[in-house]
Amino acid sequence: MRARERIGRALWRWAHKRAADALRRADPRRLLALGERRALAVFHRAARRVPAYRRLLDEHGVDPASVRTIEDFKARVPITDKRSVFSEHELSEVCLDVELDDFSLFYSSSGHSGTFSFGGETRRQLRRAERIVEFFLEATFGALSRKTLVINCLSSGG
Repeated sequence: MRARERIGRALWRWAHKRAADALRRADPRRLLALGERRALAVFHRAARRVPAYRRLLDEHGVDPASVRTIEDFKARVPITDKRSVFSEHELSEVCLDVELDDFSLFYSSSGHSGTFSFGGETRRQLRRAERIVEFFLEATFGALSRKTLVINCLSSGG
C-alpha cells in the first residue's frame, strides 16, 4: 500500500473515531431537537422546490409557512406513500433540483409494502451514502482496521 493510501485511511479512521465519540457523548434530547429542526428544513425545501409535493400540500390545504414547529408538522403535513408519489406523477416532478441526466443510479424496490417503486441517486448522493455506510461499519465493527466483507442484501427484496 502506498504512503498516500495509508495516510488517507489513517485520516478516515481518526475522523470516524472522533464522530463516533461525539455521538456517544451527545445528549439524546439535543440530537432529537437537531433532527426535528432538520426535518422542518427538509420539509420547507421540498415544499418550495418539488412540484409534485407542492401540489400535494395544496390539495390538502397545507400552507408550508404555517408549519413552524415539529408539532405543526405532525398535525398538518399529509403522509405520503409510494402509490401516491409514483402512480400520480412524472419522475421529473418528484425530484428536488435534479435533472434526470444528473442521476448515476436507478434501482427498483418492492420494499416493505410490496408496492413497486424506484429510487435514484446522483454521484454526489452515492459518495455521501458510501461515507455514511463506512462510518457505521467502522463504528460497529471496526471495519477500517481489518479485512471486511459486506454483502448487500437490499436488492433481494422483501
